[in-house]
Amino acid sequence: MGIHQTINATYGARLLNVAEAIALLNELDITVLDMDLNRAKPVINVHPCRGVNRLVGVVYRHIGTPTGRLSIAQANLCNCRIEWEVKA
Repeated sequence: MGIHQTINATYGARLLNVAEAIALLNELDITVLDMDLNRAKPVINVHPCRGVNRLVGVVYRHIGTPTGRLSIAQANLCNCRIEWEVKA
């Protein structure tokens, strides 16, 4: 298998994982805001809503903003990392 076939297979697998994750997020009524496929595990940023409470997530990062402190939570879903903001 050539390098281009390996790369294409990797992106194909990531796209399938993202599609499956988005289907499950739709079932939870969670809105996708953005995604990054260029990581080993795709990252899907979602709107913080009641649906994210049904994901098994943990806060993993804190950010200082002009309006206060903001936390970022993450959960694993279909081999994708789902991220959302949590007001601290």
